[in-house]
Amino acid sequence: MENGARKAGYTLKTAVEIVAWPRAQNYGCMVKSATHIAELWSAYLGHKIEPWEAMQMMALLKISRDKNGGYHADNAIDQAGYAAIAGQVRGHYADKS
Repeated sequence: MENGARKAGYTLKTAVEIVAWPRAQNYGCMVKSATHIAELWSAYLGHKIEPWEAMQMMALLKISRDKNGGYHADNAIDQAGYAAIAGQVRGHYADKS
């Protein structure tokens, strides 16, 4: 396996491990957390932000940090985690409609 593929695999594996266990234990339900963040941002901005959009914007924050602060492995790991949470949250709301 090529070195880049191993790194990509490590990044995704680590993101899954973090999202599935410590973050869930520390912060509770991903859907509730994303919804609460979106509600706070919506109130602050004065227009509605969907919960999955809040998670996509969290990934963008990590992209910005990576671009401006140089390489840190946790930025890529967190980007993958936020993308996964955005997908789960969007699926949750799609299932309800």
